[in-house]
Parts: sequence; C-alpha cells; structure tokens
Amino acid sequence: MAASRLFLEKLRIQGGEVVLGEHTLALSKGEPLYLLALGKAAHEQAMAFLDVRSSTGQSLHQSLPWCGGCVISPKASNVHTFALPSMQTLQGDHPVPGQDSFAAGRAVLESVSRLPPNATLLCLLSGGASALLEHPLPGLSACQVSEVHHQLVQSGADIGAMNSIRSSLSQIKNGGLLAATSARRVLTLVTSDVPSKELSMVGSGPTLFQNRSTADVAEAANRWLTGTALDTVINHLASTAFRNQREGVQAALSRKHVQALGLAGGTDLTQSAQRALAAQGIISQGITSQGITCHQPAPILNASLEAGLETWLGHIRQEWISGNLGSSSTRGWVSGGELTVAVPNTVSTGHPGRGGRNSHFVLGAASTLLVENRFQLPPEDLERLHILSLASDGADGNSAASGGWLNLQRIRHAQSQGCDLREAWRRFDSAPYLACAQSQFPAWSTGTNLMDVRAIVLGPTSWVLRAGPRT
Repeated sequence: MAASRLFLEKLRIQGGEVVLGEHTLALSKGEPLYLLALGKAAHEQAMAFLDVRSSTGQSLHQSLPWCGGCVISPKASNVHTFALPSMQTLQGDHPVPGQDSFAAGRAVLESVSRLPPNATLLCLLSGGASALLEHPLPGLSACQVSEVHHQLVQSGADIGAMNSIRSSLSQIKNGGLLAATSARRVLTLVTSDVPSKELSMVGSGPTLFQNRSTADVAEAANRWLTGTALDTVINHLASTAFRNQREGVQAALSRKHVQALGLAGGTDLTQSAQRALAAQGIISQGITSQGITCHQPAPILNASLEAGLETWLGHIRQEWISGNLGSSSTRGWVSGGELTVAVPNTVSTGHPGRGGRNSHFVLGAASTLLVENRFQLPPEDLERLHILSLASDGADGNSAASGGWLNLQRIRHAQSQGCDLREAWRRFDSAPYLACAQSQFPAWSTGTNLMDVRAIVLGPTSWVLRAGPRT
C-alpha cells in the first residue's frame, strides 16, 4: 500500500479543488500553500501529493502560489530531495521523542507561525507523528516529556489514553498547531494508523482538536503511569500553561477554517492482504465482533494482545467445528488494527526482551494452535497451518524486523537449534525466536502506516511466506 498508489487512486485535482471521493478541499488560487507532512509516511506522501496532476497536467504547486513546506519523518525512512523552494526535510526520533524530535518541533512551530494570514496550511498526517516532533509546554522539560512517553509505550495503554496524556504536555499535539499558525485555513489529509474513526487520534492530532476533560486525563494518568512521570502529569494539569494552551486552541478553532479528511486506514490494508491471498488461490475471510464470517471487510481489532488473540481464534475455531474444511481446503482469516502489549518493567528473566506486537502475536497464536493444539485439529490440518503478522510501517517494536510467521516446520527447525517457543513468549523475546526459526520478515521503510495485518492461513504445507520492499 504505497503512498503514491493511495494518492493516485483516491485523489485528483479538479478546478482548484483537491477531490477525495465525495469530499473536496477547496483551495483559492490567491492563497499561498504551505505543505506540512508529518509521520512515518511523510516523505513518500509529500512526494506523491506533489505529483498528483490535474486534467491539464499541472501539479498542485504549479497551479497555486507556493510558500514552502516541512517534511518530518523517522530516521530510518528514505530522504528525498525536493526541487521546490523553502522545503525543509527533518527527521525525528521514534517511538520516544528525543533530541531530534524536539528540534523538529521547534522548527515546525517557527515555520507555521510565520505564515501569512491568507495562507492555506495543508497537513499530510500519518501515524508516528506523536514522537517525531514535540515541544513541551512552559514549565516542562524535554526530559520530563520523554519520560512520560517512555512509560506509555511500555504500559500497554490504548491509543486514546496515550493521546490524552501526552497531548496535555505538548504545545503541538491536540490542535496545538492551530493555535501556533497565523494561517486562517488549515486542511488535513489523514492516513490512519488507529482503529478509531476519530481522525484527531492519528499522530495526537497536531492540527485537530479533541475536547478531553481534565478529570479524564488525570484518570488515565493514574492508571498507566507511576513515579515521577505520574507526578509530572498530575502537577501540570493544574498549571496555567495547560489551561492557556487549551483556551488558545479553542479560540483558534473559532476563527479558522479547519477541515480534515481520511485518506486511508486499516481497512485498505486488510483488503490488500485479502487480494494478495486470493491471487494465490486462498479464500480469505474477516471475523466480525459478532463472530460472523465475511469476505469484506476484515476486522480492525483494538484490544490487548491476549484478549484479541482469544477472541479471534475463538471465532476461527467454529470453522473447524462446523466441519466445512476438508483435507484439501485452503482458507485464510485476516484482521487488521493494533493489539496492545504491556511489557513488564522487570521481566523475570532479568533482561529486556526484543520484539513487537506482531512477533509476539505470532508466538502466541502458534503456541495456542500448533504447540498446545487447543482446537484439537487433526495432524494433517496442523501441518498446513501458517500464522503471520506484519507491521505496515515496516518496523515491529524494538526488533530489526517488520514481523514474522510460523508453521510446524519452522517450529521444528527452531527446536533443532535449541530455541523454545513458550520460553520466548514468557520472556517477551519473540524476535530472537523468529530469527532462530528463520521466519522473520525484514524491516524496511514502507512509506505508509496503516496499522498491522495478521493472517492465519490453512494452505499447502509448502506455502512460502515472503515480505519485503519488492512485494
């Protein structure tokens, strides 16, 4: 799901308007355009957007006055050179904001504050922006903000709780750029990496506002934070800086034209996965929350990994119980979304594990289906069962991989090398196990971020799974 493909499929320029399906972003020819691309897909999206052509062959920056732009992406992403005046390209830290993230945050705040009032600020927003650029509110240090981010990443908190907490400390998040910019028009195209349909959840909504009560933020902080990180948030919620920031964003909303449209999300990714399976002769089904099988769309799951695993596998089990699968059947089950993983501060083994949501899911599903055989599948079905999970941004947690896959053949290979699946699961050390099994998907810069995609496939025993920049 390359950014260029998404833009070419879904966007067009028509009569001075950017058209997305039934929706339009009207751009006046007299208004200078400033392009801000933020997130894991920032570079590829900026390049693709600037290449979208009108029926006359003109690109957007050729048909409108241009007043510059800024692109902020992860350090691991490809960096392109933009042959346009006043285009900054910066890289930030992820998943916890570091020195470069704070430098990028300062640069963006300075740039948007200098825009003329009649300018249009057009933001291409994708997941990962929460960490890639940051600027603390007055009274807070960069170290305090980073500590809160670090605890949240490790906590297993859902995206709503994470956003409510980290936005309360930021001059950028939750509409902060609306208050910072002098431009009266702010338009946002969102590539979503969150299960919610609320676009302001993506990248903590730097150009979008979500009204959260102080009590709700405090409740989330007390649930997910401890120690000095918790003290930082609770003390700050009572500060003048926090109150002034919220009032400033709300005032900006009342006097600016703010519009946001969703460009793509997890459903686009799961549909792409289903098409890929169909091309191999494998019928893929989604599992709805009601347990009904359907061809489209696959579900977007948002739960803890353990809860999501149990729910999804429980629905799939009904397929076997019904007796619809013969020894030659090929079938796939696909889901999207992000399952949260709470990593203990101190794993009982005494060392931090390596892996991410996707590799951890593969080990959990393989343990349930293949090692424990909890569904009591016949041996011939066990031999034909393949489990995979992949991060669409090309990076899975702290591993040097984007995910992985397992079947009985790979598990036997890992055992022959002295690697134990259940022990790796217990130690939150899934990436080294998949490396031992020779079943990791390589990490690479995909140019997009549409959450994760998971699949369980009943197919030929010789089925080979590959993922990489060429697929």
